[in-house]
Amino acid sequence: MRTAAAALPRFLVVGAGTAAASALAIGALVQGMAMTPIAAAAIVAIAGNVVGFVLNRKWSFLAAHEHPLRQLLRYLTVATVAVVTSVALFALLTEALGLHYLLASLVVSALFAAANFLAHFHWSFAERRPGRRLA
Repeated sequence: MRTAAAALPRFLVVGAGTAAASALAIGALVQGMAMTPIAAAAIVAIAGNVVGFVLNRKWSFLAAHEHPLRQLLRYLTVATVAVVTSVALFALLTEALGLHYLLASLVVSALFAAANFLAHFHWSFAERRPGRRLA
């Protein structure tokens, strides 16, 4: 059965895993490829969202009730807003406030977890009644 109470722990496991992998990937891009932390964070956010869609659709939200393309379009809408605002927050934390980029990455991931969960549960992967065709 698809419930928020069942989905939340799975979503947090996926989120924690992708946040940890993101921090490691950002570190690798900054240290190994001499990329700026902001560029690395943007690239990693995009890759993380692709992995997140697959894991969240199949496991967190048990959302095989609808064609994946429609869900992907909604998911990417949420993800795009989240990426733009999270990269801006990352820049603020690192550039303006001087926070270390790895710590900033984890702070940003934690702040976006609740908003992303709600958006994905109630919109991206929501069960829709027949005849209702929302984006």
